[in-house]
Amino acid sequence: MTKDLDEVIKNTSSELKQNCKTQDIFEKSCHNSYPSREEVIQIIKDLRRLLFPGYFGNETLSSYDDYSQNLLNEISEKLNEQIVIALRFDGSLPEEKIEEKADRTCRLFISKLPALQKILFTDVEAIYQGDPAAQSKAEVVTSYPGALAIFVYRMAHVLYGENIPAIPRLMTEYAHSRTGIDINAGAVIGEYFFIDHGTGIVIGETTVIGNHVKIYQGVTLGALSTKRTGTGRCKETSYNRRLCNDIFRSINSRRRNGYRRQRCNRRQQLYYKVYFCWLQSLHETV
Repeated sequence: MTKDLDEVIKNTSSELKQNCKTQDIFEKSCHNSYPSREEVIQIIKDLRRLLFPGYFGNETLSSYDDYSQNLLNEISEKLNEQIVIALRFDGSLPEEKIEEKADRTCRLFISKLPALQKILFTDVEAIYQGDPAAQSKAEVVTSYPGALAIFVYRMAHVLYGENIPAIPRLMTEYAHSRTGIDINAGAVIGEYFFIDHGTGIVIGETTVIGNHVKIYQGVTLGALSTKRTGTGRCKETSYNRRLCNDIFRSINSRRRNGYRRQRCNRRQQLYYKVYFCWLQSLHETV
C-alpha cells in the first residue's frame, strides 16, 4: 500500500464517520449494534427443521427426541442473544430488565411452538386442498412460497406480541425477499390460511383475517396514512380491512359487500358462494 493511498483511506474513513454523526439513524448504534439478520434467518431455518422434521435436514421422527431437544436449546440461545441485542439497541428498557425480558420471551416462544405447529399443519392442509396442482403435502411444505411466508409470519407474530423490536421485521422481510409476499408481523391471521402464487401480496399490520381464507397474488390488505405526527410515526388513519371466515380474495375481487361464485374446492371442483367482508377502521372493528 502506497503512502498516498494510505492517506486517502484514512481521510475517507474520517469523513464517513463524520457523515454518520450528522444522521439520527446512527444515534443508537454508537454504543449498541443492531440484531444480526444472518442469525435471525438461521433461527427461522432451525425452526423449520424442528417443526417439519425430515424436510429441511436429515433428521427423522425416530431420532426426534434427541435432536429436537438439542435444536431447541440452540434456538433458545440464539433467540435470547438476539432479543438482548434488540432491546439494548431500542433503549426502551433499563439494562437490569433486559435479560429478564429476553429470558421470559424465550420461554414463552418455546412453549408456544407445539400450538404453532398445529396451526401450520392446518395451513399446509389448506394449501394442498386448495391447489389442484399440488402433488403432495411434502411439496407444499418444501416448495410453496406461501407456506414459507405463512410459517415465518407465525413465528414473528409471537415476538411482535411480546413487543420485541427489530426481530419480527427482520423475519418477515426475509420471507418477503424470498417469496414476494409481505405479511406484517402484527396482522392477525386465523387457521387454514392459503396463499396461492403470492407475488405482490401485502398484508398490513392491523389487518385481521379469519379462518379458511384464500388469497391470490396482487392483493393488498391494509395501509396507513403516510402523514407523520410530531413523533415521526405515521398517523394511524387506517384503511385496513377485516376478512371474515371462508373468504376467497383475488386480484379481481370487487371492493364491496356481496358475493360471487368461485371455483375453490380442490377435489370436487364445486362452486361456493364467497362473501367479501370489507374491513372497517381498526378503532371500529377491534
